[in-house]
Amino acid sequence: FLSSSVRLGSGGHLHLRIARADLTEGLPAASRLHRALLRLSPTEPSSWDVTRPLQRQLSLGDSRAPVLRLRLLPQWDRLGATLPSARPQLELHWRPRAARGRRNAHAHGGDGCPLGEGRCCRLQSLRASLEDLGWADWVLAPRELDVRMCVGACPSQFRSANTHAQMQARLHGLNPEAAPAPCCVPASYEPVVLMHQDSDGRVSLTPFDDLVAKDCHCV
Repeated sequence: FLSSSVRLGSGGHLHLRIARADLTEGLPAASRLHRALLRLSPTEPSSWDVTRPLQRQLSLGDSRAPVLRLRLLPQWDRLGATLPSARPQLELHWRPRAARGRRNAHAHGGDGCPLGEGRCCRLQSLRASLEDLGWADWVLAPRELDVRMCVGACPSQFRSANTHAQMQARLHGLNPEAAPAPCCVPASYEPVVLMHQDSDGRVSLTPFDDLVAKDCHCV
C-alpha cells in the first residue's frame, strides 16, 4: 500500500496527490500499471478503482513533473465526514508490458478482462432438459439443450457492441449511480431445430434462430 494525499475540493471533487517517484522507483522500465485501488480508510471495506486516470497520468511521460494530481468524482455519500479522519492508501498492481500484450492478443478468447480472468462478459454453458424449460408438453426432441448464456461484467472497452456502450461503461465507472453498467447479451445465435407436435397431433421440424447464443458483447 502507498500513502497518498487527499483533499475534498469544490463541486464535490476529490483531489489525489501522489509523488511520481513513489509509484515508479525500483520498478523495471518495462512494467505497466495494471490496477490501482484507492481506500480512504483502513476500516472502509470498499475501495475505488482509479486505474484509468492514473494510467493516463503515467503515460504522459513528463519526468519533470514530480507530483501526479488526479481530480476524481467521489462515489460515496457523506465523503466530507470521512476525510478528516481518513488515512488514504493506494494499492498498486504492476505487470510486465509483454505479458499484457499476450493477453490482449487473446482478448476475444476469454482473456484480457481487467477484473480478472473469467469475470467479464462471456459465454457460459448450461445444460437444460425440456422439463427444466417447461417445454416437455410440446417439444419432442431434442430432450436436452445446451442453453449457452451470456454472463459477466462489462468494464470499459471490453467487447463493446458500439460507441454508446463504451461511453456508458466509462460513465458508469465515474459515477455508478448516474449511469447503469452495460449488459452482457448475445451478439449472435446458432440455429437449433426442434421437433414438436401441434394441437392436432402433427409433428413438425422448426428451426429457431434466436435460441442458443453463439457469442456475447456488451450493450
